[in-house]
Amino acid sequence: MLKREYCDGIHHPTQTEKADGYRHLALLWSARILDRMGVPSNRRQFDDIVLAEIGLVEPDQLCLNASEVLLDRARIRARRAQLEKVDWQPDGFLARNLAFLEQRFELDDANCAAIAFMALATRFDWMKALVNDAMRFSHLDSAAECLAAATGIAVSAAHEALGPSGRLSGLGFLHESRWSRLDTCTLPDLATDLDHGLWRPDFGEDFLEHRCMQRAPAAKSSVLESGRLPQSLATLMTLVRAMLDGRCPAGQTLVHGAPGTGKTEFARRMAELLQVAFYEIHCIVYDRELPPGERLRCFAGAQALLATRQKCLLLFDEADKALDSSGGGLGFRNNNRDKAWLNSLLENSGVPGVWIANEIESVHPAVLRRFTLVTEMPAMPARELSEVFRKQLDEVHVSREWLLRVAQNGSVTPGLMAQAAQVAQAVADESAGDIESTMTLVLEGHCQAAGKPFDAARICPTQNDRLPYSVSWLNTVPCVDEIVDHAAASRQPTGRFLMHGPPGTGKSRLAREIADRAAIQLISASASDLLSSYIGKTEKNIARLFREASASNAAIVLDEVDGLLADRKNAVRTWEISQVNELLTRIESFEGMLFATTNRLDMIDPAVLRRFDAKIRFAYMKPEHAADMFCRMLNGAEEIRDWVLPRLARLGRLTPGTFTTASRWLAVNNRALTPQTLIDALEREVEYQPDGGRRPIGFTARLKAS
Repeated sequence: MLKREYCDGIHHPTQTEKADGYRHLALLWSARILDRMGVPSNRRQFDDIVLAEIGLVEPDQLCLNASEVLLDRARIRARRAQLEKVDWQPDGFLARNLAFLEQRFELDDANCAAIAFMALATRFDWMKALVNDAMRFSHLDSAAECLAAATGIAVSAAHEALGPSGRLSGLGFLHESRWSRLDTCTLPDLATDLDHGLWRPDFGEDFLEHRCMQRAPAAKSSVLESGRLPQSLATLMTLVRAMLDGRCPAGQTLVHGAPGTGKTEFARRMAELLQVAFYEIHCIVYDRELPPGERLRCFAGAQALLATRQKCLLLFDEADKALDSSGGGLGFRNNNRDKAWLNSLLENSGVPGVWIANEIESVHPAVLRRFTLVTEMPAMPARELSEVFRKQLDEVHVSREWLLRVAQNGSVTPGLMAQAAQVAQAVADESAGDIESTMTLVLEGHCQAAGKPFDAARICPTQNDRLPYSVSWLNTVPCVDEIVDHAAASRQPTGRFLMHGPPGTGKSRLAREIADRAAIQLISASASDLLSSYIGKTEKNIARLFREASASNAAIVLDEVDGLLADRKNAVRTWEISQVNELLTRIESFEGMLFATTNRLDMIDPAVLRRFDAKIRFAYMKPEHAADMFCRMLNGAEEIRDWVLPRLARLGRLTPGTFTTASRWLAVNNRALTPQTLIDALEREVEYQPDGGRRPIGFTARLKAS
C-alpha cells in the first residue's frame, strides 16, 4: 500500500516534472500527521498555514479559526478520510527516480518512504513547517515519529532509516550531520543536489557520480619519476595493489606531510602505474568549496556507486578538515556520534582509497586507527629532488647547479617550484641568470612567509655574496681540514660536531661547505624555527626536523643551539627540561651529519658535550689568513700583502663575517673596492665589536691566551 502512494504507474515521461502532481500526497501525509499528533501544546505558535493548504479553513479565516480547528479533531479526521478516498496514481520523474534508487542501492520500503517524505517536505514549505511544529508541540517529538505517522511504516523502521547507522546515512543521502539532531526540532534534509535531482529527468548513475566525484587528472610529476621510491611509499603502493587484486581487504590509507611535497601527484601517478580507474572526491562544486561534512557524504556516495565496479581507487585530497576531531573541522554538534559515523565510514568502505592531509595533529587517535596504513610523505634526497625540479622546468632555462642548490636548501617543494617558474616566465628575461634570480626571489618570499629557512645568498649569490672562501683560513682547534676531506670522500658521511666561538668566525659557513663537498642536503634550523608557545609543540617540531633529515639523508645545522640546549639547572618550568631532553635524545640517535653552533658555550647544558663526537673551537683569524682573504678579494693583489699584513695584525679581531659586512658596507655606500677602502671598512667594523678592536696586553693577554 505504501509504495503505491508514490511509486505506482511508472513510465518514462518526456516533460519537465511538476511538483503539483505530488501535492495530493503531501496533503494526505500532512493530514495523517495532524490526526496522529493530537491537540498541540502551544496552539498560538503553531504555523497554521497548513490548515488552509489542507482545506480545513479558508485562508482569510486563519486568524479567527486556526486555534478552533486544531481543537476540532473530528473535522481533521473527516478531511483525512476525504483525502484517503481520492483515487490518485503517482507518476512522473520522482516516481521513476525513487524506483531507480530502490533497485540500484537495494533500499527497503522504509528508506524509500523516508526519501519521498523528505523530498516532499523540501518542495512544499508548509509540509516542512507542519513537521517541525509537530516535533515541538506534540508527542510526535522526532522526525522518525512524523515519518511513521505519515507513511504508516513502523516507528523503529523510521528511526533506523534516518539514524546515523542507517542505509541512507551510509550512502551519504542525508544532509551534513542532521542525523545527530533527531532529538531536536529540525527535520532532516536530503543531501544537496539530491533533493533537486529527484525531480529531474536526467537523474541516474551519471548524475550521482557527478555529484560525488570526478575523474582524476593525469599526474604532472612525481617522486615515482626520481628512480628510487622511498620504502614507505613502496609499501603503500604494494598494499593498494593487493587491495585492488583482492588479496587483502579493501581499506583506506592516509598520506600526510608538508604542503607541496607531491602527495597528490604521487597518488595520481601510482594510480596510472596500477592501471586503475581513479576518482577524486569533490573539493569545489560550482565555485563553492564544499564543507567537510558534505565531502564525507560524497565519499560515502562514491563508495556505494563504485562498490560493484572493478579496479577502482578513490582519492580524498585536502582531508585535514574532514578528519579534524577538535570541533573546528566537521562542525557537528555531537562530536562523539560524528566520530563514530566517520569511524564506521572508514572501516566499512569496500573501495580502496588514498587520503591526503597536510597536518594530522588534530585527528583523533581512534580515527587514525581506522586507516590501514598511515605514512608521512618523505623528503627526497637533494640530488633526486633536483632531478624532479629539472623535469618540471623542462622549458625553463636554469642551470643544474642552481637546481641542486635549491634542492639542498630543503624548504622548496615541487609545488612551490612550479609557482616560481610561472612567475619567472612572465616577468623575467630569457637569460638563465635573470630567470634564476627571479625564481630565487619568489621562493624566498614564500619560504619566509611560511617561516621556513631559505638562504637566498647561497642559492643565487650576488657579486657581494661571492666572497672568496677557504677552509684553511679558519682558525680552529682542532684543525678541520681532515674532517672536510673525510666528509667529501665518504658516501654516507656521519658525525656530530659542536662548533663554538665568537660570532662571524665561520661556524655555519663551515657546515655549509662540508654539506656542499659531500653533495648532501643541509637543513638549517634555529631556536625560532623550533620553539613554540604551545606545550609539547617544541618537542614535536624537534622530532619532525630529525625525521625529515633522516628520510632525505640530509645534514642538520642547529644555529645558536644555546637557545635550545640551555642548562637544565636554570630551568623554571617542566617544558624547559623536556625540550632539552627531547633534543638530546634525537642528537644521540641521529645517524647523519649534525652541526650545532653557539657563541655561548657556557650557557649550554653540560650533558650536551658528550653527545658530540668533536668539539671545535673557532677563534679570530690569524693575520696571515686575514691577509690571504684580503688579497683574494682584490683579485690576488699579492703586491699589497706586505702593506696590509701589519695593519690587519693590529686589528686582531677579524673574522670572515667581518669581511662580508665590510664588503656590503662598501656596496651600500657606493664605494669602490680598493685596498684603502677595504681596510677602512674593516677598521670601522672592528670598532663596533666588544673591546673596540683593542687587543689585550701584558698579564691580561696571557690570561686570555691560556
